[in-house]
Amino acid sequence: MSFSQHVLSSSCILFTLFFFNLQSIEARLVTFDSEDDLRFISSHVGLLDDSSSQMTVQDVSKISSSNWKRNKEGSKFFTNKYSNGNLWYRFDINNKTRETIWLRTESSGAWILDFYSPQSGGKYDKIELGRTRPDENKVFPADHYVVPIKPGNHTYYIMIQNKLPSNIMYVLGKTQDLSAFNQRQIEIPKYLFIGLMIAMLLYNVFALITIGDKLYIIYIAYLIGILFFVPFAMDAPIFSHIWFWDKLLVWANATYFLAGIFSINHLSLKKRTPRLYYLVMICMIILTVPYSILNYLDIVELGTLMKTWQVFLFVYIISMFVSGLVIWFKGYQNARFYVVGWVPLMLCLFIYITDLNGVLNLYILDGLSLYIGYGFEAILFTVALSDKINMLKKEKYDLIMAQNEMLESKVQTRTEELRKTNTAKDKLFAIIGHDLRSPVNSLKGLLGLIDQGLMTKEEFEILTSKLKDSVNHMYETLNNMLHWANSQMNGFDVKAKVVKAFDLAEENVRLTKSIASEKKITVTNEIEKDLTVECDPEHIKLVFRNLISNALKFTPDDGNIRIASKPSKKYIEFCVHDYGVGMTQEQVKNLFGDNKHKSENGTRGEKGTGLGLTLCKDFVEKNGGKIKAESEKGRGTSIFFTVPRAKS
Repeated sequence: MSFSQHVLSSSCILFTLFFFNLQSIEARLVTFDSEDDLRFISSHVGLLDDSSSQMTVQDVSKISSSNWKRNKEGSKFFTNKYSNGNLWYRFDINNKTRETIWLRTESSGAWILDFYSPQSGGKYDKIELGRTRPDENKVFPADHYVVPIKPGNHTYYIMIQNKLPSNIMYVLGKTQDLSAFNQRQIEIPKYLFIGLMIAMLLYNVFALITIGDKLYIIYIAYLIGILFFVPFAMDAPIFSHIWFWDKLLVWANATYFLAGIFSINHLSLKKRTPRLYYLVMICMIILTVPYSILNYLDIVELGTLMKTWQVFLFVYIISMFVSGLVIWFKGYQNARFYVVGWVPLMLCLFIYITDLNGVLNLYILDGLSLYIGYGFEAILFTVALSDKINMLKKEKYDLIMAQNEMLESKVQTRTEELRKTNTAKDKLFAIIGHDLRSPVNSLKGLLGLIDQGLMTKEEFEILTSKLKDSVNHMYETLNNMLHWANSQMNGFDVKAKVVKAFDLAEENVRLTKSIASEKKITVTNEIEKDLTVECDPEHIKLVFRNLISNALKFTPDDGNIRIASKPSKKYIEFCVHDYGVGMTQEQVKNLFGDNKHKSENGTRGEKGTGLGLTLCKDFVEKNGGKIKAESEKGRGTSIFFTVPRAKS
């Protein structure tokens, strides 16, 4: 290669380096004309990380502009990550106006912010700002740090010592324009959020006073927590004492602790899903306890703690969201608004954290993400709480209505029992007054005649048969009355045992043999002798006795009565069949009615009380069986009843 080619090549390289260096300087230079209102200059700012924290403004002013880190072109925010050292920012500004303009910065993590303005002779004026400095140091009436930019083309420097990551929006503007911008960007969103929180607080305080549910106390405390925390995180704190910045995780974790307690109680996690309850509890303890202790005792730098705390915060919120989702899917509708309330917050919190740490740099909500997220959450959680209270009220109302219906049913049942008792009492007195008094009076009169000697022996013998019938009727009536009265007052005590069905029937055939012989009626026991039943034998004996007595009563002389059985797998059906006078269908229908059946006289004028069939029905049913009747007028009657078969 010739000498001229070497010269040409070197000249091209130098020109290229000069051009790109010029481009870098020109790209960093901000020109502000008199016609300008506001200029967003975050993409024109240079950043230098002094990890040693030893550099002075004279040192950094000597560093070439190419060694300063630049932000992405067109960026509205400058992502300021946590650093253990000092962060230096360089501003090349050409103020073409004849007045002082202002440079607005914002950094919630700026414990110390020193602004250096160039003077003659390479010296710099210094304005000391930051959270650790007095508010009187501020030179512009705003919550954020605003510094003056004098007319002319100058290079300015800002040194920041931060403990928290932040997104800084650097804005140039005139006094009036910058004040209006601060109001739009910071003050209006802040006070709208505060107004919303106060409205939610008042509503929930009123609900607490009205309803008295203790869950409202937890939620009100949580609302108070986010009322202070969210403006703080959005760099517009309601209060700015340095303790609240140094111990940020201590009081912020108290707010998120309340969120967990609210979620656990609102969803009734411990009762409905114990596993999710323990999951939320573990996440809550991990987030709140160790980080609060480490922050309070200054064991670990706040900025270092924040890196993992943000991750655990998001995991914690997801655990509460998933818990609500599971509860909702299980059919508990009071979780629906709770679940929906977490969605906008999770989205906005994700955007906030990723922007804050320079991960995605979306900046789609223009620095309002937490206001929007927590605002929607506060509204939807309030609706969720109201919805739950309304559902509990409905459940309580339904419970009261169910209890009222149950009480009404009990009252009706008791009323019916009293009616039955009164009916039974009336019938008992009627039986005593008529069916028993008449035979007793007859017997009394007969004995009186004998005692006075007014009846001969022959006349007495003639009346003996009738007297025997009266005594038998009176005995049967008294026996049934005693059983019936005992059942009405004391209920039944079933003492089941395995017995032979044939023997139960045969014993009563023998007892009624004299009555059957007198009417020349044949009673045949056709029950299989090896059939066994499981029942109270005394109860079933009374059933057979009453049914056989009834059959004898309504069967004419020289008639027949059959007692048969029909076994099945679980029951044995017995039938007492007579070929007597029979009944109409209306009589059959009322035969086992509740004391509605009227006793009829037998073929020889035999009287009855009507209690026998009532006792039969009660005893059969108490022993686990059923009873029914089939009859045809003039052709006889069949009474069927079942008894549980003995287990083999």
